[in-house]
Amino acid sequence: RPPRSTLSSSSAASDVYKRQNIHCWDTKTFSDDRLKHNESTISNSLSVINQLKPMSYYKTLEFHEYNKVFASDEIPSDSVYESGFIAQDVRQIPELSHLVSGQEYDSFNNPMGLSMKYTGLHAFSIKAIQELHTLVQTQQETINSYQIIQSQQQETINALSERLSKLES
Repeated sequence: RPPRSTLSSSSAASDVYKRQNIHCWDTKTFSDDRLKHNESTISNSLSVINQLKPMSYYKTLEFHEYNKVFASDEIPSDSVYESGFIAQDVRQIPELSHLVSGQEYDSFNNPMGLSMKYTGLHAFSIKAIQELHTLVQTQQETINSYQIIQSQQQETINALSERLSKLES
């Protein structure tokens, strides 16, 4: 059984990983309604998004134990500093678990890499922005109504203060 403890084998997938960057002008994904079925509206996105743990980290080509912390002079030279999410954490969020694919170990207990479909977060992020926008609009309406009430109360205070001044003089 060949060991699979690194992503640096000669497979096409690992070759792409080793290159680290793919540059292109544009990417397109089929989004035709005729290809999509059993659609449902995403809800409670803000609570889903709030479960994510954005992280910065060094991504290495070799697997290490969970939460490995390298001393600054031990960081592998082939590592890349990135920001993103930990697939194991995202897999724990039921609404987002479909974005994570792969297994941590193969049938021989050799480490395998989990993948994450980052573009799937866009719909949840946009819905969360919409939810925040609705909340801001509601709060702005409340603020506006309180400003009207405050203005009316100030007018009443001014009128009463004027009447009191006349009574005192």
